[in-house]
Amino acid sequence: VAEGLSELVSIPGLQFSLHFNLTHETRYRSPLRLAFATMVGRLKPSYLRKEFLRQLQVLRGHGIHPEFLDGHHHCHVFPGVLPALLPLLRDAGIRQVRLPMDTSSWAPARLLISYFAHRSSRALLSSGFKTQLFYYPSPSVLRNPRRFQQELSKRPPSEVLVHPASRDDFEEFKISDPYRAGRVKEFRALANLGESQTRSSRN
Repeated sequence: VAEGLSELVSIPGLQFSLHFNLTHETRYRSPLRLAFATMVGRLKPSYLRKEFLRQLQVLRGHGIHPEFLDGHHHCHVFPGVLPALLPLLRDAGIRQVRLPMDTSSWAPARLLISYFAHRSSRALLSSGFKTQLFYYPSPSVLRNPRRFQQELSKRPPSEVLVHPASRDDFEEFKISDPYRAGRVKEFRALANLGESQTRSSRN
């Protein structure tokens, strides 16, 4: 959590999110396994609330007071998760939640998560929470700065979902996650996008 944190908190107006985790280094190692567990009611609300409060305390221990909620593998929109957390979100001052309704890919997992998100949106809006849409750029878009810029310009204001890293540091930090090489590619795509925008402004 502390890696690079001093640089982030020095940016004026930056807002933080709690990236709620129920799959990484837990008994539910895969999103599909977790999805099944939530659909059949195996995750008790008490467990979900305890995990949320534990993770929130970690951030607060570093002086971070999150204003948004999202989830690792989008677990926050899995059945039963948000209903258990809504009162705790209010108490924590979190009033905005990511809604992963991205149908740019027809992958079964993406469609299932979009369905979960759609179902969650009603409860969020009726409870007075704000929702945040997002865009998950495909590898082909990331490879082309001009196309990346075009995709961003024709979409409504959205969070761009990326996991950038200037190098593969998983070995250094002992992180077991299958998404490794793509992080470095995303970093390069964002750097190329920034260079492209700088050239356009000069011209």
